[in-house]
Amino acid sequence: MKTICFRILKRLLPIMIVLCLALSLGALAENFNYADTSDYRIGLNLSGLYSFNKSDIPTIWNASDCGKYYEGNSIAFSGGLVLSYTVLINMIWADLRLNYRYLPINLSISTSDYLVFNPQTQTYDPLVVNHEFVSTFNYLTIEPGIIFQPIQSIPIKLRLAFDAGNPLFGSKYETTDEISSPRVFSFPDSTLKHTTQSGSLQTAGTSLGIIGGVIYEKILSNNFFLIAEINYRYPLNSALSDYQLTSSMIGLNLGIQYGFNFDKSQPKPKFEVIDTPQVIKPIPVIVQDTTKTLIPTPEFTLSSAPIEVLETVVTHTYPLLPYVFFNSSSYYLKDKYKQRTNGKITENDLPNNALNIYSTMLDIIGSRMNENQGSTLVITGMSDGREEISSEQTLKLAENRAESVADYLIANWSIDKKRLIIKTRETPELATSTIYQEGYEENRRVEISTLNYDLLKPVVYSKFKEYNVRSDNLIFNTRFSNFGNISEYELNILAGSNKIYNSTFKVNDTSIVLKLTTDQKEMLSKALNEKKNISINLSYISDNHKVEKNHLANIQKIQNQFELGRLNLIVFDFDKFEINDINKKMINDFVANTILDNSKVSITGSTDKLGEKNYNLNLSLSRAESTYKVIKKIKPKADYKEVTGIGDTKLLYDNSLPEGRFYCRTVLIEVTTPIN
Repeated sequence: MKTICFRILKRLLPIMIVLCLALSLGALAENFNYADTSDYRIGLNLSGLYSFNKSDIPTIWNASDCGKYYEGNSIAFSGGLVLSYTVLINMIWADLRLNYRYLPINLSISTSDYLVFNPQTQTYDPLVVNHEFVSTFNYLTIEPGIIFQPIQSIPIKLRLAFDAGNPLFGSKYETTDEISSPRVFSFPDSTLKHTTQSGSLQTAGTSLGIIGGVIYEKILSNNFFLIAEINYRYPLNSALSDYQLTSSMIGLNLGIQYGFNFDKSQPKPKFEVIDTPQVIKPIPVIVQDTTKTLIPTPEFTLSSAPIEVLETVVTHTYPLLPYVFFNSSSYYLKDKYKQRTNGKITENDLPNNALNIYSTMLDIIGSRMNENQGSTLVITGMSDGREEISSEQTLKLAENRAESVADYLIANWSIDKKRLIIKTRETPELATSTIYQEGYEENRRVEISTLNYDLLKPVVYSKFKEYNVRSDNLIFNTRFSNFGNISEYELNILAGSNKIYNSTFKVNDTSIVLKLTTDQKEMLSKALNEKKNISINLSYISDNHKVEKNHLANIQKIQNQFELGRLNLIVFDFDKFEINDINKKMINDFVANTILDNSKVSITGSTDKLGEKNYNLNLSLSRAESTYKVIKKIKPKADYKEVTGIGDTKLLYDNSLPEGRFYCRTVLIEVTTPIN
């Protein structure tokens, strides 16, 4: 049985080495944006071990004058359970392992202490005897440790652990002697090799050691991780109480782990509101026949409970994406960039929407350049790398694109041509990968840069009011009189011009409770935020004529005790999460005045649709964490509630557009601050 296990281990060890090397090469081939969102891990691992054994065990137990075993090597294995917990997100983990370790020990030594008469050679020759000590330790080991990740963007971790193993599953040994020379002699039992001692190692005890390792992990689907680890164990004591026996080991470990959270819900800011009593007052509605006929009109009254709306004071910032995109092989400016003519732009009057603001970008920059007369602008034209045949033609196309942007600023904003610096590149320095077809579309662009921060700073909507419908139900009471041949009526709820509810009721259905869905509440909130009315439309048929009446909903506003700041400050380039010095200054300028010591802050990173789901999730978290580190240095006392990444699970903008994909590569900083 021992021989079979040893052969299996000898075959498994090279396979594990090859797998570890393959995974390591895979790490080098990957892009290193990396993050883990799970708080806990549980998994299984299997290790192949190469053991260096040292001892001072005598060849004959308790007889030290007959020679000693000194050293030997062996192959071992271990396997068991792994449990880890995130101490500091994407930096430090507490790690606990419970393993079974099979450790064979093979020691040998040759002695030649006696001369014997060799009848074959008629000479006195040394009697050479080979002594062999073979044992097996079956340990149950516990390994508490710490894992830390030096560089968060690279999935390489370091592990430091302590191990304590006890041979609870047994420890056996056997010693043998074999006459090597001269072979004409034998032992008294007429054998050249015989067993001298065997049994259980009664003096075997707890073996202690420290372990250092390097871990590489690869994210699989559904929160599973493939783990490869190379480690070294240094012994701290002897495995035997009466003699010295230590084992240092080099190990190769493969494992699979599952990451999870006990509470997967994301904490959200809690709004505190001042409750005001709801008073339902009957609102008399006089129905008028819109057909202008002289048909007798029934009378009815309609009363409704107020729709409860939370009114929040909001400041929202939108970053300017300083890229202008072009059609393939074209240098003509797209119509969507030609929004305004000469005149100063009032940025608060712009549409409260990132893509609409982006379309007005050239006019925003033109207006800002007129306010900052000493400023200059660098306009760099580029291609996607495959539009023209020669490098010269490519650079000419790039130059024409840059000049088309410059011409617009000169013609529409009277910018002096000397303030516009034209540059060209064949492809962008921070290009989108062309393994995606969308990459070519994103690389056909002009980049705008400047040393004057004020030209490209975000657009700010300061302290406007935002409304969110809180009521879960809409409640109506109707009463008809003189309804004659009318048997039913139709009720419609409209958010602006959008009909969100329609149903027919009997005239004797006097009480109506409409339970609002999440989508309906969002549509109602959107209408209020766009300064549109919420209205109730009631209609019926009387003598083949349709009679209808519109009634504005009763809105009850409740003032939020918190002010909300939504800061979108940065648009990241494709597959990037680093924050450069200009962006750090931008964050500092906005955060300094927006985040107070009593503010609560949530930071959420996101990505576009390009790329694999889990990779995008990790990339978005890396973006959020990079932003958090910058903000934390500026405002260390604020309450940072959550730092999370949503990947591409919620696409914020139209991903069929290059600018839509770029604006998804961002971080949202939400700040709630009590109103004094």
